[in-house]
Amino acid sequence: MYLLLSWTFAAFGEELSFRGYFLNRTVDLLGGKKRITWILAIGLQCILFGTAHYYQGLTGMIDTGITALILSVTYLVSGKNLWLVIFAHGFTDTIFFVLGYLDWIKYLH
Repeated sequence: MYLLLSWTFAAFGEELSFRGYFLNRTVDLLGGKKRITWILAIGLQCILFGTAHYYQGLTGMIDTGITALILSVTYLVSGKNLWLVIFAHGFTDTIFFVLGYLDWIKYLH
């Protein structure tokens, strides 16, 4: 059940919202498709994405902010392929759910 919710709300929902909508609208708002505009939009989007995960604490916010950076760059490099980042997000969450279920998360610290 958690995996289904994660794929629906986190992978699909967050990527559609943050990469598919917010990132592109921020670029439009900042006035164009110049490289600096994309850099600023990605930076803002990473901060907001990390802040949205405040319940994970400071380390979780930083981690998700870095993840947002990786997903954003992947999104742009892939020609704005939203499905690629949806699947990347979903598979990443799935791996962590499995590691948590197996109680192997402690070995990552």
